[in-house]
Amino acid sequence: MKDKSDLDNSPREKGEGIETVSGADDRRRRLVKGSLLAAPVLASLQSRPVLAGACLSNVLSGNLSNANNGNCQLGWSPGAWANPVGAITQADWATALGMSKTDAYGTYDSSCGNANQCNCYTGGATLSDVALGHLDSSDPPLREVLCSANTYNTGGNITFHCVAAMLNALLSQNDPSFNYVLDPGDVEYYSKHPDEVPGKDLKSFFDWTWGSNSSFVYP
Repeated sequence: MKDKSDLDNSPREKGEGIETVSGADDRRRRLVKGSLLAAPVLASLQSRPVLAGACLSNVLSGNLSNANNGNCQLGWSPGAWANPVGAITQADWATALGMSKTDAYGTYDSSCGNANQCNCYTGGATLSDVALGHLDSSDPPLREVLCSANTYNTGGNITFHCVAAMLNALLSQNDPSFNYVLDPGDVEYYSKHPDEVPGKDLKSFFDWTWGSNSSFVYP
């Protein structure tokens, strides 16, 4: 994976150890406070659980001058995570999930003829492996979700976005060179409570975390 600077400004077009919602509930019961937030957003945040990641808490409060802002970095888009080569590789999948490349991403089907295409793989880690099994009872592989946007990113289906956000959060948890603005507990929580996303719908919120907003000012 490419190195990232403290405030990585480039757009991203390119479960072992997971903290569950129950494990983070106590921290989330505290309220986000930030005098620099616009009044409507502040009002909405004060009725919602606190975000576990210190980095995002500072972003939402407009407090990026704080030395403890967490050196926020943009994540990688669903498209970047979907394919086995590119800015994100199978090695990054293995790091994020704490598994072998095959167990994490899937097994290449040589009869398919193109090792660079996600649909030439089978198996791999599933939604339930990353605390997202509640999104689809059929428990599809994460790779399959990202390769099937027409199924998992239509209408009110949030699975496509949640998988990319969770992979970013897990990679951040396991790779000290990358500090995503959400942690795995945040992603799990909002996947179960999308109506509690601060100031945005869930898809737009996750898009923002891997978007091109260079200053990380929360809209």
